[in-house]
Amino acid sequence: MKLLSTTIILSSFLNCALAQSLRRSLMGQQYNYQVVGDPETSNIKRNKPVGYSITFTNHWTETNHPYNYPSKDPHWSDFVYASHSREYEMWKDTGKASKGVENIAEEGVTKDLIGEINSEIKGETVLDQVMGAWIRKATEGATSSPKEDLCVDKSHPFVSGIGMIAPRCVKMLVAIYMGVCALAL
Repeated sequence: MKLLSTTIILSSFLNCALAQSLRRSLMGQQYNYQVVGDPETSNIKRNKPVGYSITFTNHWTETNHPYNYPSKDPHWSDFVYASHSREYEMWKDTGKASKGVENIAEEGVTKDLIGEINSEIKGETVLDQVMGAWIRKATEGATSSPKEDLCVDKSHPFVSGIGMIAPRCVKMLVAIYMGVCALAL
């Protein structure tokens, strides 16, 4: 059941002109997610975990963002998603990035962030994490979906996700943050 199709919130690690173009194109948008289809009434009790499938859909193209769009190898790194409580923040706009977030932003490497998330799972601020495969060529409508559903429950109603947009001259961090509590729990 596909309930969410994510769009993106971007923040630049480098002061690239493309970052300005992307920010301008997202101005005025109030939400970083889209509900797909009508919400379904569920017979699952609110204290039971619910699984969500996630699909990231690429809309970063030369047509949509023509200013300084890279001519060589536009792509996305692997994506990491986590369901969590209010106590966990994968990434904060004005905060210092963790080593895991920094490694995704700089190189697209997910290993350290997955380790950080696993530590948070042990501390019970994160319930679950899944990975979506990289998008080899950033064409309109290209998608990435984790193979597993992401488990969300009443105590962990938030979903955050992260991936890197590339090539290297266009280093961007993609952070997706959704409160899914109102959608299904």
